[in-house]
Amino acid sequence: MHFARNDMHFARIEEERGVLVVTPLVRELGAEAARQLQEAAGDAISERSLAIVCLSHVEDVDCSGLAGLVALMKRMAPEGELRLTGAGPAVRALLAVTQVDQVLPCHADPWPLTP
Repeated sequence: MHFARNDMHFARIEEERGVLVVTPLVRELGAEAARQLQEAAGDAISERSLAIVCLSHVEDVDCSGLAGLVALMKRMAPEGELRLTGAGPAVRALLAVTQVDQVLPCHADPWPLTP
């Protein structure tokens, strides 16, 4: 297990059963938090075929946060899958309204999900 930290953002990054699990430990995933998440998890997620972002601590996501999640997905291996888990009702609703859930599957239950 490894913790990434800077002044405003914490993220827990761990590997379970060969799957990278990234948990942003922030309430709001906005522009600054998304940038910091990219810095913290970008290298670890690079070239992965499966990774999970657990949003159980996140209560609010804005368009910059959504863009940051999509940017993480783009760093993955070709045909790689980034799954979102643990999102609350407000975050799931935003993902549905913006249709980001069509690109990033979102599950209400937190990790673990069967890979």
